Amino acid sequence: MVTPGSQPMVVRIRPAKELWAINKIPGTYSEQVALSRDIPCEHSILGMFSEVKFPVPWGHVAAKAWGSAEGHPVLCLHGWLDNANTFDKLIPLLPRDCYYVAMDFSGHGLSSHRPAGCPYHFLDYVSDVRRVAAALQWRRFTLMGHSMGGAVAGMFCFLYPEMVDKLILLENLGFLLAPEDTEAWLESKRLVIDRLLSLEAKQQTPRARSPEAALQRAQDGLLVPYKLDTRNHFVKDLRKAFESTLKEHIQLIEVPGSHFVHLNKPEVVSGIISNFLTAQNTRARL
Repeated sequence: MVTPGSQPMVVRIRPAKELWAINKIPGTYSEQVALSRDIPCEHSILGMFSEVKFPVPWGHVAAKAWGSAEGHPVLCLHGWLDNANTFDKLIPLLPRDCYYVAMDFSGHGLSSHRPAGCPYHFLDYVSDVRRVAAALQWRRFTLMGHSMGGAVAGMFCFLYPEMVDKLILLENLGFLLAPEDTEAWLESKRLVIDRLLSLEAKQQTPRARSPEAALQRAQDGLLVPYKLDTRNHFVKDLRKAFESTLKEHIQLIEVPGSHFVHLNKPEVVSGIISNFLTAQNTRARL
């Protein structure tokens, strides 16, 4: 399927029978540490590859590279509990004028695990892809994903359509949002990733504020009515939904103070909470 403009061309491949990934296939290793397109990974035979590592805050993201770094860039994404070796038999059969990089997602293959206790969310895998693309200085490239990697590739295309020229999905249908959710989701998720990578790139010491300035910023709570229209439409909608759904089962009480009123002036809320805890009839107004 070909679509005009900046939208990527999508090819979906779904075999009649499931094909299991074959891992740990021998190859020719030439270990490299790479941050740009100057990676010396030029091979005349696509059966030969080089190992690449990209630094990240928790360690590194490992990858394998085939072909000349001057070729058309293709980033390959493996599936759940798999690794970059899943593409070892496929890539040698593909066009030789491309530069193929198969990455290991965090916690997979030779890539570093995230810190203990940190979950592995799909959006984190999308961040991994964005980091690798930035390290390679790729502005526009092809994405090929298998299984979970296809879902990550689809999500990346949703967030960064201008960076992907073609999308190849193996045993996956990609990623799709309901039309009414698309705009808000794209804006919020892309902002999260871009800000995170920007902060990591700057590596600056967090700015310290004076006690007076900090006090001024903690001046009002987050749910102050006059702020809802300009700062948080989600909270405003949530409040309306609660009120319309729960009706007499919910009581919203406004008190003077800041976001930390429970800490700075606990007596303001202690009576309200105490009355609710000791009330026999929870429908009684506080």
